[in-house]
Amino acid sequence: SENDTYKNLPKKLSSFLKKENINSKIILPFDIGINIPEKILYSRMIFKKLFECYLVSFLKLTDYHFIILELYSHIYKIKLRDYFLRKKYSFIVNSYINDRYEPIYYEAAKELNIKYFNYDYSLGYPFNKISNLRYLPDTRKFGDVIFANSNFRQEQYKISTNFLKRPPKIYPSICPQSDYCANLKKLNLLNRSKINI
Repeated sequence: SENDTYKNLPKKLSSFLKKENINSKIILPFDIGINIPEKILYSRMIFKKLFECYLVSFLKLTDYHFIILELYSHIYKIKLRDYFLRKKYSFIVNSYINDRYEPIYYEAAKELNIKYFNYDYSLGYPFNKISNLRYLPDTRKFGDVIFANSNFRQEQYKISTNFLKRPPKIYPSICPQSDYCANLKKLNLLNRSKINI
């Protein structure tokens, strides 16, 4: 609730869509999370899977942790799909989400043929070997369309997705955080001589 800069874009988009007579809803990952009763319900299935893995080979604690996370991600994706179908979403605009949830949202939308737009906040940074871009989580964005906040970042996304059969369309756009600060006139309060990029 303290991150007003991250609410800037969703609020603007919601206002715009409302004027176009398009209903919209702002959701956060915890709005559609797995609650305690569901965790208890699924725990039997998870313990069964863990026991099957134990019988096959001896696993380390980190292996079990990974298996549990993957199972919960799968359960979360099923819940997301049901939610998207129930609400009859025709498209999703992702303005900010962490690395763990972003692929799950995209996979759920892709399985239902829902258009997925991803809005990038990252400025990016130079890499010595551009061939590594496809393996880095911060350049592996998901979506049918990615709005990159600079031409520099746009090029990085193009390089990191060029191996895909259907790479996303990538367009340069303004950074929502900079837009928010400029509208509040907060940038004028800074000593510009001390700003380095």
